[in-house]
Amino acid sequence: MAANSSLRRLNGPQPIQVLEIILQKQRSRQRGNSQYLKYRITIPIKFVRETGWTGGERLEITCSDGTLTIVRAPDRPQQQSNPQNQENPPLGPPHIIYSPL
Repeated sequence: MAANSSLRRLNGPQPIQVLEIILQKQRSRQRGNSQYLKYRITIPIKFVRETGWTGGERLEITCSDGTLTIVRAPDRPQQQSNPQNQENPPLGPPHIIYSPL
């Protein structure tokens, strides 16, 4: 999975772990002569734990100037049927930034 691992400093005082991962291409479906593709990445558990993310969480992804940024999506207002989510505020800004080297 990880072909290269190194430490780099990116806009901060602490060194961060940088891993090279593989962008996986999959055929989503085919209709007639048209193929619909999707791309996947696997985020190592070490990074998921560091951000505090959990499975099934909503994430936002943006792309600007060749840099892909993934952040936790803000909480959506919930209906009164699930008051537990309203008691827990958003956890904040943990995010992953990918930029080609």
